[in-house]
Amino acid sequence: DVFAYDFNELATIMDRSAASCRQLASRARKALQTDKPRFAATVDEGARLAHAFQDAVRDGDINALTELLSKDAVFISDGGGKVIAVPAPVVGGKKIATMLLGFAKFYRDKQDIRTTLTTINGLPGFILWDKTGPVQTLVLENSAEGRIDKIYVVRNPEKLQHLKDLPSSSS
Repeated sequence: DVFAYDFNELATIMDRSAASCRQLASRARKALQTDKPRFAATVDEGARLAHAFQDAVRDGDINALTELLSKDAVFISDGGGKVIAVPAPVVGGKKIATMLLGFAKFYRDKQDIRTTLTTINGLPGFILWDKTGPVQTLVLENSAEGRIDKIYVVRNPEKLQHLKDLPSSSS
């Protein structure tokens, strides 16, 4: 609509059928017309969940962490083939909580790891730092029910380069 292409032109550009392009455009128009906010949680709710998440991970509290996560929460990690990352999405609050506390135990033993609570792409999140700079980001996407629905982790050093100039103060 914005570029005034007809669906035959779009089909060529997108390597799809014209019917498929019409359907995509229809869905996009409907999504734009809804009053539904992009993120279900308010900033305050996101901050509350982030602090509770941080406390549960720091304390190794599996019950508190599991309670913060949706039953069908999803964890997605990106190492970009450069560093170790979880190779496939992990689904399930209890499974994710167990995994995260295992990772936290590993990091807890390292004296040079610091965490900064921040906002990443409009969502609450954390940056983990070591003496060389940022080593990963972790972003929490919250559900309308007040739980954490998705966790996105970026460990790919190339995607973290832009963070090197930020202050790395702990929180």
